[in-house]
Amino acid sequence: MWAEIPRPRTWEDFEQVLADFAHHELQDLGADRYGRSGQSQHGIDILARDRTKESAPVWGIQAKRYESSPTTAEAVRDLNDALEHFEDLSVFVLA
Repeated sequence: MWAEIPRPRTWEDFEQVLADFAHHELQDLGADRYGRSGQSQHGIDILARDRTKESAPVWGIQAKRYESSPTTAEAVRDLNDALEHFEDLSVFVLA
């Protein structure tokens, strides 16, 4: 079901919305923001997986601020950065 979500007031609020999405959609109560502001996050803001399934895929969610839609090259660069540090990543979301 589609819902209108107001624009978050801060970047941290946006990341928390993404973490809440992972909590709900993946049933992952352990999903949380990876790292903190000023720390290297290696292309991942949130790591999550469906913890109700034994071999569930690992999701990596990257929150990015672009003035316009990212280019393919920018998206691939973000994906490669994530895969370089998280080899078991199965799903990559660029939000």
